Amino acid sequence: MKSSTGKSQASGTRNLWLTGLLLLAAGCGGPEATLQGIVSLDGTPLDHGTVSLVPTGGGTGASATIQADGTYVARTSSEDGLAAGTYAVTVRALSENRPDPNGGPPMPGKLLTPPKYGQSATSGLQVVVESGANTHDIQLSSN
Repeated sequence: MKSSTGKSQASGTRNLWLTGLLLLAAGCGGPEATLQGIVSLDGTPLDHGTVSLVPTGGGTGASATIQADGTYVARTSSEDGLAAGTYAVTVRALSENRPDPNGGPPMPGKLLTPPKYGQSATSGLQVVVESGANTHDIQLSSN
């Protein structure tokens, strides 16, 4: 013999479980925006390097590897995309690592981009990312 209290508890447990599942699914939708573009120095696309995006209002940043044709696609951790918002942008490209004359691990290559672009406080680069697909070309200058 089931009481109405037992039936009510089972229904309440099921509803709680379904609500939790829906909340979990909503939180796993991935980034709300994508960002891609071309990075160039003095009008010539860079063929390698890194773009970093730091949210100005706090939150998770993003990064991108510059491809041989100068293109980049921003990623947060292991997936393409990022949250909408305003980001400070930095760009760094180094020449190939150099061998250590003392036989140690390779030494970092020479910085190919102007140093100011390597820090968000001095780069002067910023991008506003809106929900959906965004394209933003990054133009650097040696001057």
